[in-house]
Amino acid sequence: MKARGPKLYPHLKTSGQIDEKDFKYVPAEPEPGFSVEHNRRVIEESIKKNDRLMRQKQKEFDEAIEERTDASVSFLQALIRGKYNSSDPHTAAMKYFGKKELARLRGEEIRQQLMDNLNQNKWMVEDIIRAKKNN
Repeated sequence: MKARGPKLYPHLKTSGQIDEKDFKYVPAEPEPGFSVEHNRRVIEESIKKNDRLMRQKQKEFDEAIEERTDASVSFLQALIRGKYNSSDPHTAAMKYFGKKELARLRGEEIRQQLMDNLNQNKWMVEDIIRAKKNN
């Protein structure tokens, strides 16, 4: 059995449909002062805020990638010109960038790898926390 609630977004086919398993969360009478328009406005503002945040994060990511790409290109061009000829690429990179700059450029990559691993294994961390709470 499906029930109908307020249709917040008319262009969505399932907007306003309440599944039977969710009936326990739906009050019989709406709260005093409930406004569909207010809910719609809050949702739209949240979506806009999220979109702004995503654009900002994408811009920061693009800038970081651009910096590392430019550094790599300039290093490869120096190698092509015959500078820093060495059998070991790590030694050549160390001479070109210097110890601090190379560590900074490499550190961003390592940090990103760690963050990706954390996101992929987030469920494990949540399970550990949940297990500690239950004990």
